[in-house]
Amino acid sequence: MFARVSRAYEMFVAEDEYFFEAAGDPVRHAGTAIALTWVMRSRADGSIAGSGLEVLTFGADGRVRTDHQYVS
Repeated sequence: MFARVSRAYEMFVAEDEYFFEAAGDPVRHAGTAIALTWVMRSRADGSIAGSGLEVLTFGADGRVRTDHQYVS
């Protein structure tokens, strides 16, 4: 997981070419699940370079149990 996150950071954020922002409000589903949408924008012109949906579930301790990412 660490390697995967590090690789994504190097590809999209480290060079300061893109930034991420929320696209709408998070939505709570089925008690412990939250869905949120996001966009990745170019710092050069603000255009959308990618977008996605993140679905997170949380344990009783409040920590993330699962994280499913759908990229469009």
